[in-house]
Amino acid sequence: MSTSSTLLKIMSIVIIFGIIVLIAGIITATGGVLVAGVGAGILGAIVILAALLSIVEGLLFLLCGVFGIRGSKLGACFIMAVVILIAQVVGFIIGVTSGAPNYLGIVGIVLTILYLIGVRQSQRA
Repeated sequence: MSTSSTLLKIMSIVIIFGIIVLIAGIITATGGVLVAGVGAGILGAIVILAALLSIVEGLLFLLCGVFGIRGSKLGACFIMAVVILIAQVVGFIIGVTSGAPNYLGIVGIVLTILYLIGVRQSQRA
């Protein structure tokens, strides 16, 4: 096993923990439906939209992790990881500009960058 595939496998295992994002999105969606049901229509819609985006991001995390561990579909892994990275950077910027920076978001950005490096190294190997 080369160093690059080791980095990719380690980062893939870490990325699979993105399933937590998926679960949080499902829970948030449930809350959004409850809020919308109470009569706070626009607020409920916003919560549901945020939850759906979280679910999509969680699914991308999961797919990146599974494909990375298997070492297959590296092109798709790279594209999905770039999408995740963009979403994380945008979310972090929104948090900072709203006065509530999410320092855990920095960790997510760094882990995604390491995953991208692992994918690139595996593609070149």
